[in-house]
Amino acid sequence: MKKILSLSILFLTVLALSAKIGFIPGIFNFGGKPLYGSISEDNTISGQVILKETGLPVHSGCVKALKYDWEKDMILVLDSAAITINGYYTLPKVPKDSLFIMAYSDDEETDFTPGYHDTSISWQTSLRVIPSSNLNNVNIKVNQVSKRTESPHRIGGRIFKDPNNQNGYLSDAVIYAKIGSHFKGFCISDETGHYLIDSLPSGDIELVAVRIGYNTDYKIVQLGEFNIDTVDFYLLKVSSVNIPVEKIPVEYSLSQNTPNPFNPVTKIKFGIPSPAEGEIHNVRISVYDILGREVTALINRKLQPGVYEVEWDGTNYPSGVYFYKLITDNVILTKKMVLVK
Repeated sequence: MKKILSLSILFLTVLALSAKIGFIPGIFNFGGKPLYGSISEDNTISGQVILKETGLPVHSGCVKALKYDWEKDMILVLDSAAITINGYYTLPKVPKDSLFIMAYSDDEETDFTPGYHDTSISWQTSLRVIPSSNLNNVNIKVNQVSKRTESPHRIGGRIFKDPNNQNGYLSDAVIYAKIGSHFKGFCISDETGHYLIDSLPSGDIELVAVRIGYNTDYKIVQLGEFNIDTVDFYLLKVSSVNIPVEKIPVEYSLSQNTPNPFNPVTKIKFGIPSPAEGEIHNVRISVYDILGREVTALINRKLQPGVYEVEWDGTNYPSGVYFYKLITDNVILTKKMVLVK
């Protein structure tokens, strides 16, 4: 009886310790072998980071699995891994979710810019992954930074959340500096929205401001004898999209918005099927007035297969009948909705 009681106490102690450190043990027989195994839904993602211009691997940096929390407007890092000298990486513990896979350099003085899988500086045109199993060959092509001059020129400013500056500053925005198709530098905005790109040559510099959850913005700056530290960006938030990962539709679908009629917010669900090999879905969800004029585009980017839900806020639009369309390379679907104020 004492032996059984001791074993029970030991088992409960192991369970308590396991919960404290964050894992659930398997059920063991007295020989020490698991009968049911451990419980885990995490997988690995691996691939190589290479320079788009030359095809050569990068030699340092890191790769992160990112998720965007639409409600809190936060970029969450769910896993990260170092890039080896041959450009390879392995994310060891990635949850099953819709993720951005992004490569970063060690610092802003290195030879490549941050970029998304598989070959983009834009989160809206990147290929997201849903690791329901271990994934290999999730490669990332990044842009090479042209050799910097010894020029002391610099461009700086701040990133704001909207044109009226009512919602503060934006951190984690990547600001790229280009001349033509050549990247000359970049910077990631800090928690106060500040950025500064130095060692830039004189001339017409194109700045590209990219931040997950917001529309990309562009500016052309003439950089001459003097530095410019007041190039601010005001980024507009895109409509939120929820992406359930459990279902992959067999055909395109566009559901009736709910609620309908509505005031002022409604939700639109649509489905994207698995593409043919080598094909990527270009998807646009647009809203039109009764005269057929487009009033807004809710979605305009490449999407992976899945069931999506997008929200439209009609606060700034008059009451009336509206139409919304799902437009792809293969199909156009239309539904009607009514905004009542």
